[in-house]
Amino acid sequence: MTHNELEAHWEYEAPAAHGDARDIGEWTASCNLRSQEQLFVALAVANSEAGISSGVVAERLGISPADVDDIIHGRTDLTLTELRLFSLAAEVVVTYRVTPARSEWTRVRSAFTEMTAAHRSFVTRHYDSSGDSSTIDPLEVARKALAAR
Repeated sequence: MTHNELEAHWEYEAPAAHGDARDIGEWTASCNLRSQEQLFVALAVANSEAGISSGVVAERLGISPADVDDIIHGRTDLTLTELRLFSLAAEVVVTYRVTPARSEWTRVRSAFTEMTAAHRSFVTRHYDSSGDSSTIDPLEVARKALAAR
């Protein structure tokens, strides 16, 4: 699992070691919602990088600039056809990644367990001798721990 993927999953708790179908279902729904939210952020970033204004995209689609903003900010429930048309008008490429939930669950759980062990090891070796943990950023510690491996 890459560093960026670990960051993307950071806010999730690791799946249970022997979770039942309900646990996997809840985790899958959470991951899919997160991916959808990331899709709209990526659309906004890619649209900005493409330099195509909301007005131009709106004109190409025959909708208002406000409707384009609603799409970019995830306030509109798009069909896949509408997403393809939007990506064409905005001159952005949208890619998909589909993975079986149980495989992803296992991969993330393994990476989370490894990251947690690296985090514990790093904190043990580098903990502030004053005992003041208020300045320790867990994500920064995890990054440094993974980089030190």
